[in-house]
Amino acid sequence: MTNQISSKFDDDDINDDELLAAFEISSFGFPFEPYQIQVDFMRSLYSTLQQSKHGIFESPTGTGKSLSIICGSLRWLFDEIQSWKDEYEELSKPIESKNDSSSDDWLKRIMKRKEEEVIREKRRDELKVKIDLEDQYANASKNTLAASIKKT
Repeated sequence: MTNQISSKFDDDDINDDELLAAFEISSFGFPFEPYQIQVDFMRSLYSTLQQSKHGIFESPTGTGKSLSIICGSLRWLFDEIQSWKDEYEELSKPIESKNDSSSDDWLKRIMKRKEEEVIREKRRDELKVKIDLEDQYANASKNTLAASIKKT
């Protein structure tokens, strides 16, 4: 008997070309015009992070790996936080009621709707915790920076 387990590392449903085509060179926030090897590096890093995979990256000495890692990973982080906020807003909208008159079992419809609402509420709460935590980190870093500037 063979068990087939679906893993979050399976990327059969993700098209790398479509994912990477969404990015322009300037979207990574590189402080100057990057070389093609840096752009490719950042795109590969972003794709790896987006798919929750592990990556081993290599590039010749002097090709800007450190800056490429910083810019690529920060772009992913900012996009991830924005996706949390977008999903939270979407889940905060009321569920549109569907007039399913074909089913005579109104109790099943009500129970199904209630289950959907519970799932949405749970996910919304999870996202709210993440968003609040990110806001706390952002405020703490601003306060630390302001204190450092005052000190100097």
